[in-house]
Amino acid sequence: MAALDNLRIGPRLAILTGFLAVLVLAVGVKGLTSLGQLADSLRTVYEDRAIPLVQLSEIQDKLHRMRANAILASTSGNTAEAARLTANTAQLDRQTDDIWSAYMATYLTPEEKVLAQDFARHLLAYRSSRNITMKLSNDGQFDDAGRNMRDDAGPKFAKAMEAMAALTQLQARIAQAEYQSAQTTLSTSRIVDIGLMAGGLLLAAVLAALIVRSVAGGIGAMTRSMTALAQGRLDTAIPALQQRDEIGEMAQAVQVFKDNAIDKLRLEQEQRQREEAERQAEAAQRARETAIVGEIAAVAKAAADGDMDKRIETAGKDGFLLALCQSVNSMVGRTGHALGDVAQVLGALANGDLTQRITGTYDGVFGQLKNDVNQTAEKLAVIVTKIGQATGQISTSSAEVAAGAQDLSERSEQQASALEETAASMEELAATVRQNAANAQQANQLAAGARDVAAGGGQVVADAIGAMGRIENSSQKIEDIVGMIDEIAFQTNLLALNAAVEAARAGDAGKGFAVVAQEVRNLAQRSAQASKEIKGLIAESSAQVRTGADLVKGAGKTLEDILGSVKRVADIVAEIAAASSEQASGIDQVNAAVNQMDEMTQQNAALVEESAAAAQSLAHAATGLEEQMAFFVLDSSAAQGLQRHAALVRSTKIDHENFCRSVRDAVAGKNTQTADKLSDHHSCRLGHWYDEVKEPAIRNSPHYAALRDPHARVHDAGKRALACHARGDHAGTNAALTDMDKASTAVMSGLERLAADIQQNAKPAMGGRR
Repeated sequence: MAALDNLRIGPRLAILTGFLAVLVLAVGVKGLTSLGQLADSLRTVYEDRAIPLVQLSEIQDKLHRMRANAILASTSGNTAEAARLTANTAQLDRQTDDIWSAYMATYLTPEEKVLAQDFARHLLAYRSSRNITMKLSNDGQFDDAGRNMRDDAGPKFAKAMEAMAALTQLQARIAQAEYQSAQTTLSTSRIVDIGLMAGGLLLAAVLAALIVRSVAGGIGAMTRSMTALAQGRLDTAIPALQQRDEIGEMAQAVQVFKDNAIDKLRLEQEQRQREEAERQAEAAQRARETAIVGEIAAVAKAAADGDMDKRIETAGKDGFLLALCQSVNSMVGRTGHALGDVAQVLGALANGDLTQRITGTYDGVFGQLKNDVNQTAEKLAVIVTKIGQATGQISTSSAEVAAGAQDLSERSEQQASALEETAASMEELAATVRQNAANAQQANQLAAGARDVAAGGGQVVADAIGAMGRIENSSQKIEDIVGMIDEIAFQTNLLALNAAVEAARAGDAGKGFAVVAQEVRNLAQRSAQASKEIKGLIAESSAQVRTGADLVKGAGKTLEDILGSVKRVADIVAEIAAASSEQASGIDQVNAAVNQMDEMTQQNAALVEESAAAAQSLAHAATGLEEQMAFFVLDSSAAQGLQRHAALVRSTKIDHENFCRSVRDAVAGKNTQTADKLSDHHSCRLGHWYDEVKEPAIRNSPHYAALRDPHARVHDAGKRALACHARGDHAGTNAALTDMDKASTAVMSGLERLAADIQQNAKPAMGGRR
């Protein structure tokens, strides 16, 4: 307080204005910092996650095409087609390498680098095996190519796709983590901004109270001393003589007046008897001075009460008293005019109007105060403009993310198209199967003719069948013995494996090797005995075969007649069998490819949905921020327009939410709010606007009239809830809170509808001005 007393009124107001400017600057800087962090998070999601997802999807698509080329080359039976597919595969390799290089140039996390190296290793292994398949196909070795494709290249391709799936899932997890981090940053920024604004406003209120108290206290003390001097108590001490502000100057002037009065009283006492006439004149003068002091006290009291319009009447005054009255009038008028201009600009700032400025001419401290207030408004307008631009950039970035999600969706549609093409290929295979059925029907007709020709050789064939039956019995025995040999070989392998394990052990475990070796020798002996038996049976089968051969020679002449027909049937059946085998293999490979493509399509669809959800969340946040920034007016022509009123209506939604939250926090014991301190529906910001708005386009809106009742019910229910809580009526408190929530929902929806209606009415007006 002592420091404030030594400052003039102008610097005190400048301190208050400067503090408000610093507060506004701090809130603006914090908001810009938070927006920068959100923009960085959004750029990271787009550049390091969305683009790599697209690249990985392209690589997966090209790998599936490579796999399909290898399958088609190994089953085509045509070296020219295999060469064409090999060239196409080489081109896909180059495209894949380019995309992979672009992907590796992006920012990779340590875990992502490990997974990328794992995929590159599996991809190299698959390419090596696939190249072997393509080379064998080009050389015409299609059976070997098919086996290599199924047994070696297929498992390596599956491992490469598993590594690719791990990379894709990691991208999704990292993108989700980035999104959660952005949400945390937004929540933290909102809390910090609210804290800064609340704490700054509280400090500003305290500082304003101290300044008002310092000014009002000095003026009040001066008023009391002047009143005492006016009553003739010349021993009254004049306060604030040590102050170096306007009140100190006034106190010094009053001190001069007091000293003059004391000197004058002393002279009157010395000359009372000699100069009675002069004493009477001095008494009259004193009466005038007393009246002037009373007028000065009245003006000072009015100024202390905030009334800067009251003045001292100068008529009938001259000399020092006239100069004193004119000085007091000038000081009060100048101070009142300056404070009025400051109050007008600050009031406009409180209502979001950043176009108001102090245009009057002031010198000294009042000139500095004018410049500080105008610069504060201008800097705040620049900050709000930059925040609005940053909000627009966030909206643009959200649109780019949504475009990326749309691109992924289109790629999913392309994959679905590939599935359709695959289905068409399967339809062609079905047509081939139908052709094979027709060939089979023709074979049946030829077989019928062959049966007629073969009827004459039936007896010979019967004898041959008997011989073949004996051969079959011998063959059955051979198969049994071979089965036993297979079993012995299997057990021998197991024992050999156990022997290897036992031999690898150290110490006493080596004894087990001797036992296992003995078992291996026994099994070898059994195998040798079985081999001898096989030889005997083979010899017996050879004799039977010779007998059968003689019989077959007798049937040879008869069979020559049907040989032509049977050969043709055999050729057709062979073609059918070959085609059916190729079709079965192709259908299996195509089905596997279709399943893999379907799985990747589902994963891409899930990623598209997550990206779209993230973009929508950011868009909603940007829209909310734009609605809040619309509260500020940057163009003086829009200060009283319908768009301005729409922004005010939307901005009151925050006040409404804070009101309901304050009531609930009071019930929960988090603050000391009481029912008598709670504002009613006329004193809140929405209530002031509702009662004072004059525009017919607003007052004639049905949403304007529908807003009054729920708004009043919210404030009434809040007061009832706090009153019931104070009485300990828990049931009444809960019922009142429920009523408040219902009315609050109606208010929030009503505010949004009213704002939309105002904006709709504003469009024709804006068109008319253009």
